[in-house]
Amino acid sequence: MAQKWYQKASVQTALVSGFVFLIGIAIPYLFKVPKLQDKISKLEKENVDKAAEIQRLETQLVPFKTYALEHYPGNEKEALSQLENKIKGIGNSVDAIKDYAEISKMDFSGSPYNLASPLQYSSTLTRMLKVCYEKKENAYYPRCGDDAEEAYKKVIESFPKFPFSYYQLALCLRDKGDESWKTYAEKAVDIFEKTTSIDGHNEQHDEVLKRLRIILDINE
Repeated sequence: MAQKWYQKASVQTALVSGFVFLIGIAIPYLFKVPKLQDKISKLEKENVDKAAEIQRLETQLVPFKTYALEHYPGNEKEALSQLENKIKGIGNSVDAIKDYAEISKMDFSGSPYNLASPLQYSSTLTRMLKVCYEKKENAYYPRCGDDAEEAYKKVIESFPKFPFSYYQLALCLRDKGDESWKTYAEKAVDIFEKTTSIDGHNEQHDEVLKRLRIILDINE
Protein backbone atom coordinates (compact mmCIF):
# COMPACT_ATOMS: atom_id res chain seq x y z
CA MET A 1 0.00 0.00 0.00
CA ALA A 2 2.83 2.33 0.89
CA GLN A 3 4.54 1.50 -2.39
CA LYS A 4 1.41 2.37 -4.43
CA TRP A 5 1.09 5.66 -2.52
CA TYR A 6 4.70 6.42 -3.30
CA GLN A 7 4.22 5.63 -6.96
CA LYS A 8 1.11 7.82 -7.09
CA ALA A 9 2.95 10.68 -5.40
CA SER A 10 5.82 10.28 -7.86
CA VAL A 11 3.43 10.46 -10.81
CA GLN A 12 1.77 13.56 -9.36
CA THR A 13 5.14 15.15 -8.74
CA ALA A 14 6.18 14.42 -12.32
CA LEU A 15 2.94 15.87 -13.65
CA VAL A 16 3.35 19.02 -11.53
CA SER A 17 6.97 19.36 -12.60
CA GLY A 18 6.01 18.93 -16.23
CA PHE A 19 3.26 21.49 -15.90
CA VAL A 20 5.64 23.95 -14.24
CA PHE A 21 8.16 23.27 -17.04
CA LEU A 22 5.55 23.95 -19.73
CA ILE A 23 4.49 27.15 -17.99
CA GLY A 24 8.15 28.19 -17.82
CA ILE A 25 8.39 27.74 -21.58
CA ALA A 26 5.03 29.27 -22.40
CA ILE A 27 5.23 32.43 -20.27
CA PRO A 28 8.03 34.12 -22.31
CA TYR A 29 6.07 33.45 -25.50
CA LEU A 30 2.94 34.87 -23.92
CA PHE A 31 4.88 38.09 -23.30
CA LYS A 32 6.29 38.03 -26.84
CA VAL A 33 2.90 37.71 -28.55
CA PRO A 34 1.87 41.36 -27.95
CA LYS A 35 5.30 42.50 -29.20
CA LEU A 36 4.93 40.41 -32.32
CA GLN A 37 1.46 41.81 -32.84
CA ASP A 38 2.86 45.34 -32.51
CA LYS A 39 5.55 44.56 -35.09
CA ILE A 40 2.99 43.11 -37.47
CA SER A 41 0.80 46.21 -37.02
CA LYS A 42 3.76 48.50 -37.70
CA LEU A 43 4.72 46.56 -40.82
CA GLU A 44 1.15 46.68 -42.08
CA LYS A 45 1.04 50.45 -41.48
CA GLU A 46 4.38 50.90 -43.25
CA ASN A 47 3.09 48.95 -46.24
CA VAL A 48 -0.05 51.09 -46.36
CA ASP A 49 2.07 54.27 -46.14
CA LYS A 50 4.42 53.04 -48.88
CA ALA A 51 1.51 52.17 -51.12
CA ALA A 52 0.06 55.66 -50.56
CA GLU A 53 3.44 57.25 -51.31
CA ILE A 54 3.81 55.23 -54.53
CA GLN A 55 0.34 56.31 -55.58
CA ARG A 56 1.18 59.94 -54.81
CA LEU A 57 4.38 59.76 -56.88
CA GLU A 58 2.55 58.06 -59.73
CA THR A 59 0.01 60.88 -59.72
CA GLN A 60 2.77 63.50 -59.79
CA LEU A 61 4.48 61.65 -62.65
CA VAL A 62 1.41 61.76 -64.92
CA PRO A 63 2.12 65.27 -66.35
CA PHE A 64 5.76 64.30 -67.04
CA LYS A 65 4.68 61.12 -68.82
CA THR A 66 2.19 63.08 -70.90
CA TYR A 67 4.78 65.74 -71.84
CA ALA A 68 7.48 63.15 -72.60
CA LEU A 69 5.21 61.11 -74.88
CA GLU A 70 4.12 64.26 -76.72
CA HIS A 71 7.63 65.63 -77.29
CA TYR A 72 9.96 62.61 -77.53
CA PRO A 73 9.93 59.46 -79.68
CA GLY A 74 9.79 55.90 -78.37
CA ASN A 75 7.78 54.17 -75.69
CA GLU A 76 6.98 55.61 -72.28
CA LYS A 77 10.27 54.52 -70.69
CA GLU A 78 12.38 55.87 -73.59
CA ALA A 79 10.48 59.16 -73.71
CA LEU A 80 10.86 59.66 -69.94
CA SER A 81 14.59 58.88 -70.19
CA GLN A 82 15.02 61.57 -72.85
CA LEU A 83 13.05 64.05 -70.74
CA GLU A 84 15.21 63.20 -67.74
CA ASN A 85 18.37 63.93 -69.76
CA LYS A 86 16.88 67.23 -70.90
CA ILE A 87 16.08 68.24 -67.33
CA LYS A 88 19.59 67.29 -66.21
CA GLY A 89 21.02 69.41 -69.01
CA ILE A 90 18.94 72.38 -67.88
CA GLY A 91 20.08 71.80 -64.31
CA ASN A 92 23.72 71.73 -65.39
CA SER A 93 23.24 74.98 -67.31
CA VAL A 94 21.69 76.63 -64.27
CA ASP A 95 24.59 75.45 -62.09
CA ALA A 96 27.11 76.73 -64.66
CA ILE A 97 25.49 80.14 -64.74
CA LYS A 98 25.36 80.30 -60.96
CA ASP A 99 29.00 79.27 -60.48
CA TYR A 100 30.74 80.59 -63.59
CA ALA A 101 28.77 83.61 -64.90
CA GLU A 102 31.36 86.09 -63.65
CA ILE A 103 34.33 83.95 -64.70
CA SER A 104 32.90 83.48 -68.20
CA LYS A 105 33.32 87.20 -68.92
CA MET A 106 37.02 87.28 -67.96
CA ASP A 107 39.94 87.23 -70.39
CA PHE A 108 43.48 85.89 -69.90
CA SER A 109 44.34 88.77 -67.61
CA GLY A 110 41.37 88.18 -65.32
CA SER A 111 39.57 91.31 -66.50
CA PRO A 112 35.83 91.15 -67.28
CA TYR A 113 36.10 94.30 -69.39
CA ASN A 114 37.68 94.99 -72.76
CA LEU A 115 39.32 98.28 -71.86
CA ALA A 116 41.39 100.35 -74.25
CA SER A 117 44.71 101.72 -73.06
CA PRO A 118 45.42 103.60 -70.85
CA LEU A 119 42.36 102.34 -68.95
CA GLN A 120 43.04 99.29 -66.81
CA TYR A 121 41.00 97.01 -64.60
CA SER A 122 42.63 95.96 -61.33
CA SER A 123 41.71 93.19 -58.89
CA THR A 124 43.48 90.65 -56.72
CA LEU A 125 43.28 88.19 -59.62
CA THR A 126 44.68 90.55 -62.26
CA ARG A 127 47.55 91.53 -59.97
CA MET A 128 48.43 87.88 -59.32
CA LEU A 129 48.43 87.20 -63.08
CA LYS A 130 50.80 90.03 -64.00
CA VAL A 131 53.85 87.75 -64.18
CA CYS A 132 51.96 84.99 -66.01
CA TYR A 133 51.68 86.41 -69.51
CA GLU A 134 52.87 88.93 -72.06
CA LYS A 135 50.41 90.99 -74.06
CA LYS A 136 51.33 91.97 -77.61
CA GLU A 137 48.86 93.58 -79.98
CA ASN A 138 45.84 92.46 -77.96
CA ALA A 139 47.12 88.85 -77.87
CA TYR A 140 48.20 87.09 -74.68
CA TYR A 141 51.28 84.88 -74.56
CA PRO A 142 51.70 82.65 -71.49
CA ARG A 143 55.02 82.82 -69.71
CA CYS A 144 56.80 79.79 -68.35
CA GLY A 145 59.57 79.38 -65.82
CA ASP A 146 59.61 78.83 -62.08
CA ASP A 147 58.15 82.24 -61.16
CA ALA A 148 55.28 82.01 -63.64
CA GLU A 149 54.46 78.39 -62.80
CA GLU A 150 54.43 79.20 -59.10
CA ALA A 151 52.09 82.10 -59.82
CA TYR A 152 49.74 79.83 -61.81
CA LYS A 153 49.56 77.43 -58.87
CA LYS A 154 48.81 80.25 -56.45
CA VAL A 155 46.05 81.56 -58.72
CA ILE A 156 44.60 78.05 -59.00
CA GLU A 157 44.61 77.79 -55.23
CA SER A 158 42.99 81.20 -54.70
CA PHE A 159 40.72 81.22 -57.78
CA PRO A 160 40.02 77.54 -58.61
CA LYS A 161 37.27 78.43 -61.12
CA PHE A 162 39.51 80.61 -63.31
CA PRO A 163 40.34 78.33 -66.27
CA PHE A 164 43.20 80.15 -67.97
CA SER A 165 45.67 79.36 -65.19
CA TYR A 166 45.10 75.63 -65.66
CA TYR A 167 45.58 76.04 -69.40
CA GLN A 168 48.76 78.12 -69.12
CA LEU A 169 50.30 75.84 -66.50
CA ALA A 170 49.44 72.80 -68.63
CA LEU A 171 51.37 74.28 -71.59
CA CYS A 172 54.43 74.98 -69.45
CA LEU A 173 54.45 71.51 -67.91
CA ARG A 174 53.94 69.85 -71.30
CA ASP A 175 56.97 71.70 -72.69
CA LYS A 176 59.01 70.37 -69.74
CA GLY A 177 57.83 66.80 -70.35
CA ASP A 178 55.92 66.73 -67.06
CA GLU A 179 53.05 64.22 -67.42
CA SER A 180 50.90 66.11 -64.91
CA TRP A 181 50.13 68.66 -67.64
CA LYS A 182 47.18 66.54 -68.79
CA THR A 183 45.49 66.84 -65.40
CA TYR A 184 45.58 70.65 -65.62
CA ALA A 185 44.54 70.63 -69.29
CA GLU A 186 41.54 68.38 -68.57
CA LYS A 187 40.49 70.59 -65.66
CA ALA A 188 40.68 73.62 -67.95
CA VAL A 189 38.48 71.85 -70.52
CA ASP A 190 35.95 71.00 -67.82
CA ILE A 191 35.67 74.67 -66.80
CA PHE A 192 35.72 76.06 -70.35
CA GLU A 193 32.86 73.74 -71.32
CA LYS A 194 30.83 75.40 -68.58
CA THR A 195 31.85 79.00 -69.30
CA THR A 196 31.27 78.69 -73.06
CA SER A 197 27.71 77.50 -72.40
CA ILE A 198 26.87 80.88 -70.84
CA ASP A 199 25.52 83.67 -73.01
CA GLY A 200 27.80 86.69 -73.24
CA HIS A 201 31.01 84.80 -72.39
CA ASN A 202 34.39 86.11 -73.52
CA GLU A 203 35.43 84.75 -76.92
CA GLN A 204 38.86 83.81 -75.57
CA HIS A 205 37.16 80.94 -73.77
CA ASP A 206 36.05 79.46 -77.11
CA GLU A 207 39.51 79.90 -78.62
CA VAL A 208 41.33 78.20 -75.77
CA LEU A 209 38.79 75.38 -75.50
CA LYS A 210 39.28 74.67 -79.20
CA ARG A 211 43.07 74.54 -78.75
CA LEU A 212 42.79 72.26 -75.75
CA ARG A 213 40.55 69.82 -77.59
CA ILE A 214 43.14 69.63 -80.36
CA ILE A 215 45.99 69.16 -77.89
CA LEU A 216 44.10 66.46 -75.98
CA ASP A 217 42.61 64.97 -79.15
CA ILE A 218 39.07 65.42 -77.87
CA ASN A 219 36.22 65.29 -80.34
CA GLU A 220 33.49 67.89 -79.88
